[in-house]
Amino acid sequence: MAVAVWAFGRPVLWLGPGLGIVLGVFLKLWVAWQACATLAQARRSGAIELLLATPLSTEEIIDGQWKALRRLFLWPALAVLVLRVLPLLEAFRQNSPAQPALLWIPLLGTTVFSVITFAIDLLGIAWMGMWMGLRQKTPLHAFSSTVVLTILLPAVVFCLPNLVFDLV
Repeated sequence: MAVAVWAFGRPVLWLGPGLGIVLGVFLKLWVAWQACATLAQARRSGAIELLLATPLSTEEIIDGQWKALRRLFLWPALAVLVLRVLPLLEAFRQNSPAQPALLWIPLLGTTVFSVITFAIDLLGIAWMGMWMGLRQKTPLHAFSSTVVLTILLPAVVFCLPNLVFDLV
């Protein structure tokens, strides 16, 4: 995942932040597709009706879907989270005793915010994907609705005003 190279006689970790962001986007899209496609295909094939005819409660069916998603995406999500923490670890590794500890607060806050936001994004994408998988007619419609509502719309709403204020 992260590549260690030797520069100036010391190993330097690099590709962590960029690779973490790119893999994070791919993981979000993969979670969206998997959450949508499973339930949408089950709905189209009639498997949902069969499940609802069993003594399983709705909560148990959703819990089973969550367990399947967790089993599939736990390790990739942890790998992306590690890549998001690598810049902080590299900064701590290269720390000199002369630097005041107050300089670490923004980097630590940004890293913690990034990790928490990524985890919450994955949960929201999975929830929306399951819901859209049950509501939309095809898996592709469910996937596109999930991506627009959970990835693109929040990016536009929260990033576009920041860009406008930076330009003004």
